[in-house]
Amino acid sequence: MGRGQETPGEDPLVVSKYAVNYVRGLQEVSDTIGENSTSNRLKVSSCCKHYTAYDVDKWKGIDRFHFDAKVTKQDMEDTYQPPFKSCVEEAHVSSVMCSYNRVNGIPTCADPDLLKGVVRDQWGLDGYIVSDCDSIEVYYKSINYTATPEDAVALALNAGPSDVCTNDHQSLALDAARQGIVLLDNNGGLPLSSNSTASLAVIGPNANGTKVMISNYAGTPCGYTSPLQGLQKYVSAVTYEPGCSDVKCSDETLIEAATKAAATADVVVVVVGLDQSIEAEELDRENLTLPGYQEKLVIEVANATTKLGSVILVVMSAGPIDVSFAKDNKKIGGILWVGYPGQAGGDAIAQVIFGDYNPGNFLVKQHY
Repeated sequence: MGRGQETPGEDPLVVSKYAVNYVRGLQEVSDTIGENSTSNRLKVSSCCKHYTAYDVDKWKGIDRFHFDAKVTKQDMEDTYQPPFKSCVEEAHVSSVMCSYNRVNGIPTCADPDLLKGVVRDQWGLDGYIVSDCDSIEVYYKSINYTATPEDAVALALNAGPSDVCTNDHQSLALDAARQGIVLLDNNGGLPLSSNSTASLAVIGPNANGTKVMISNYAGTPCGYTSPLQGLQKYVSAVTYEPGCSDVKCSDETLIEAATKAAATADVVVVVVGLDQSIEAEELDRENLTLPGYQEKLVIEVANATTKLGSVILVVMSAGPIDVSFAKDNKKIGGILWVGYPGQAGGDAIAQVIFGDYNPGNFLVKQHY
């Protein structure tokens, strides 16, 4: 589950539809391919990965380099292949990346049946198949395309777009973050009103997080807006307490200060969850609960408040988290799951909490 943040879900149909629309949007080609049509020139060369049955990264002594997926023919066809098949046949992706692992004893990048037999002959890939990792280094070390490693990096950077951090890009980042937010529960606490909220306590290890919001495999953002910063745009009297020294929350010494802040505030927003120290490449999770003392932080902060429904719980993660402990707590007026919302995540969270955006997304993984 360490790389669960990189997948749009567990349902083959949902992932297939996601892949088709994602690739079409990137490549900006029409649904039909014609040799003489200028509209079919690629805007971006997309790659669907990691093909296939790549389910373990590093778990209980087994890593992705040694993992051998034992998959039946039916399970392969029903579960693992549909997203890649749709990616090639419907989206006309220009590239497929084979994965590190083996499937039924054969490395995927060395399996002619999976690559030539399926991807090319059955699905009709009109592009290239690439193996994982180190593509920039290949310019210098493998094919001597550049004289130095610095030239290789410069070549890649100079070939990129020059119009980054435009207003359109930042607006898109905000819209994507808002659309990704899911309302898990609302007991009348949402939305808040800035006019009737005199004081606000913002609490939690991810409450003032920035880099945590962009997850992994991300470029350098134009700038960050943390949840704390986003909420400060709605309420002037804001108190911030992290409650934990980090997401692992291995000690409870900061919980007392958090409960004191909660006791004197009209409304409390608690931002908990995970980060790359808990779920990441080569780091599968051990359970579905909040790390360390985070659950205790939420409960004690809620108990410290004087009004029912005055606590809004925000969960920041990629994988599912068990929040059943919070569902029946009368002090918790609403629960949001925000994923890793990107550079504009703080503004998106604040806009949802204060009613400027109605969260309408659905979960792609089962939460409890």
